[in-house]
Amino acid sequence: MNFQKLLTQLDDVDDRCAETVAAGIANEVSEWAAKHGHPELVREWTPAAQPIEVRKYLAMAIAATAEKPEPGPEPLLSPPEVAELTGSAPETVIEWIKTGFLKASNLATGQRPRYMVKPADLDDFLTSRQVPRANAFRARP
Repeated sequence: MNFQKLLTQLDDVDDRCAETVAAGIANEVSEWAAKHGHPELVREWTPAAQPIEVRKYLAMAIAATAEKPEPGPEPLLSPPEVAELTGSAPETVIEWIKTGFLKASNLATGQRPRYMVKPADLDDFLTSRQVPRANAFRARP
């Protein structure tokens, strides 16, 4: 449905019949919304709908039916970035990767590895490395 065209139609209408035209537009959009899976846009409109309210309604319809952008790829972390986040040396991070403790992907096209780590994999690694703290204030027998 062309909501912009309906907004233009609403703007071009004579003030004497604006409420009737606004109600007609609102009912048309409401029927369209019911048929096309937008129950949040279905409304009951009176024959004397206020043009300002219909403009707000059309703005809601535009927002609700706008295409959502595709989520981009998950950001990846290099060993130096992981080292900075963990307070370790990049060489230590590479050792964790080589020994299999830290999951990573090798994106290299040549012989030299180019490891990249998903943030979720880093979280899993850090969680698995946490050691429960001993209770320093134990009650004495």
